[in-house]
Amino acid sequence: MRIAGILLILLGLGVFGYWGASGAHFITLYKLPKKVVVEDDFGDKVEKTVLVDEFRFGLNPGERGYDGALPLGGGPLGLGIALVIGDIIRRRKDKNDKEA
Repeated sequence: MRIAGILLILLGLGVFGYWGASGAHFITLYKLPKKVVVEDDFGDKVEKTVLVDEFRFGLNPGERGYDGALPLGGGPLGLGIALVIGDIIRRRKDKNDKEA
């Protein structure tokens, strides 16, 4: 149980590490604003803001509801911690039973 718990903790920490390395956004973003210079009908250059499809991993899920660091990394991290703590308690209990 301890090895499985440690692997789950590493998986959860890896997800949160990727979230931090990719910009640590609060919400997952699917479209980002980008400034583009276009020429209008009179030949003037006008700066416009357009939304470009680009994925940025965030802490909380975006509009799709499943791709945030909390749901993807929090579950394995919490389960891993519970498994490691449960294993420690079980080992202490077995040790105390053998001594008595």
